[in-house]
Amino acid sequence: MKLNSHRFKGKVVLVTGSGSGIGKAIALSFAKESADLVVNDIDFELACEVAAEIEKIGCRSVPIKADVSDFAQVQKMVRHTLGDFQRIDVLVNNACVGSIGLPVEEIDAQQWNVAIGTCLNGTFFCSQAVGKGMIKRKSGKIINISSLGGLAAAPFAAEYTSAKHGVIGLTKALAVEWSRYNVNVNCICPGVVDTSMFRAYARKFPDLARDRIRAIPKGKIATPEDVAKAAKFLASNEADYLAGAILCVDGGSFALLSGYFL
Repeated sequence: MKLNSHRFKGKVVLVTGSGSGIGKAIALSFAKESADLVVNDIDFELACEVAAEIEKIGCRSVPIKADVSDFAQVQKMVRHTLGDFQRIDVLVNNACVGSIGLPVEEIDAQQWNVAIGTCLNGTFFCSQAVGKGMIKRKSGKIINISSLGGLAAAPFAAEYTSAKHGVIGLTKALAVEWSRYNVNVNCICPGVVDTSMFRAYARKFPDLARDRIRAIPKGKIATPEDVAKAAKFLASNEADYLAGAILCVDGGSFALLSGYFL
């Protein structure tokens, strides 16, 4: 496969939850611009498949199985990465889980803890572990994947909404503390994206899903590659002055939803 450019040649990028969906698209997109990748996923088989695709592109890739909600596993993953690549230039905190369409009164403690543990705790654990090296080098980009659910609430997604709001707050806190070290921390809030998670939501709540799609000013849902483009921008030199920014990749949805639909 022909590389599109060499914009990230020599850069090492760690993408969590990159065995499928948005994370996979982000990992492949960086590889197409010559970055070396660490493909993390809790499903090691999926991580290996994505790593193999990256190798075919012509870049180095290391698959690592780790549950980012587990502090010890995150520490081990970062040590493994540094052993192979010596540094991490870009961290994309993408890993997330959430139940599909449960009302608040039916969310049990385990479902709540899994969502908060993966989406929010995982973002913190990975940022802290990777950020220490970035601070020493006085260079790095951290990109957190939140959601429009981190800016406003959708029905039947309380644990997901809470976790994603937390990711935005953490993004701002890290940006405030780490900008002086030339470590840029920013956040992407995707809207409706064509992923297996949204398709499952649409099967369970077809009317709600249809209303969400109809409310997108662009008239269509995003692809995972649309989110990947935003991630590459935030990782590039063009975004060097951005810190604590919240970038909505939503086809104009929040501009409408914040004042009307929600």
